[in-house]
Amino acid sequence: MIYCFYNFIFNSSITAIRVTLIINNETSKNIDYLKLNYTGLKKDIDIPVIKSNDNIKYKVDIDNDFREGSMNIYYVDANNKKVKFIVVGYFEKGYKDTINVSIKEINDEIEITTN
Repeated sequence: MIYCFYNFIFNSSITAIRVTLIINNETSKNIDYLKLNYTGLKKDIDIPVIKSNDNIKYKVDIDNDFREGSMNIYYVDANNKKVKFIVVGYFEKGYKDTINVSIKEINDEIEITTN
């Protein structure tokens, strides 16, 4: 099971959309299997390895033709099932966000929950 907690810092922008993810790995294991997608993205993004008890700051520049949608982080479990959680439930062209995600625990069930 992966327990995740996140919060948002909202800023508006006139032109581009940039979402910055700060992903904190608060576990004793490296995490190397997360992917990111958002509405209309043509190819999902592989999130770089997040070392044990470390974090990464990952900037996502959203496509120019994006209008509105949601953003998810997911992984594929041992049964080839996509397990996801919503990082941004709704955003639209012209916004910037910084999203802090904390991964608190991983166990054999490999499930993501959020608070």
